[in-house]
Amino acid sequence: MPAFTVRSVHLAALALLAACGDPAAPPPVTTPGQPAGAATIALQGWPLGTTGRLRFYRNATVDNVLVEVPVSMEGVASYALPVPAGLIDFTPTTGLTIDPPDARFQVVIVATTLLGGSDTQTGEARLGNRLISLPPAAGDTLAELFYVDRDVTVTGTATESNGCTYDQHLQAGWNYVTNHFTSLDPGACQISAAQAMPAGIDWHYVFLGP
Repeated sequence: MPAFTVRSVHLAALALLAACGDPAAPPPVTTPGQPAGAATIALQGWPLGTTGRLRFYRNATVDNVLVEVPVSMEGVASYALPVPAGLIDFTPTTGLTIDPPDARFQVVIVATTLLGGSDTQTGEARLGNRLISLPPAAGDTLAELFYVDRDVTVTGTATESNGCTYDQHLQAGWNYVTNHFTSLDPGACQISAAQAMPAGIDWHYVFLGP
């Protein structure tokens, strides 16, 4: 009968660990607290092992790409948004106070994704508490990247349009604007702003087809 030494038992244990392999690392997540204008993000639901690109668009019909950045095989991308062209006037709305009223804004209207070396945009990156397909549910939060040319506040309740209550304190530059849905029937939501990414939301990848 062979004798088992301490060394042989130790080697056998190492071999067993090697055979089992290391447990899969959890997918990365975006660290809260990063500024809106420049951040390193992790796209939840990204097809791991695939590289790609992330393209940010401003609200315009021509020359509307703000920036395009690479996405790693883990779904991680780092972006820095420029000062956008084509600033837009705020629209006076019953129930809302915009101060100062002559402030101007732009917004990332959509962020699209391109997989591998393809130039075909096959998906989007959406910012929220989960991957939300419209319409959202009560309790959901959607967010967007919003630029203003100066400090501005938007407060009040838009009684004649969307029924949402606004408590936005936007600072000059890029901001996160969050839309938290409190009710869908009747429609009600709370819209606020922050300069650092709030906890409880992240970027989510959605495949929309070839």
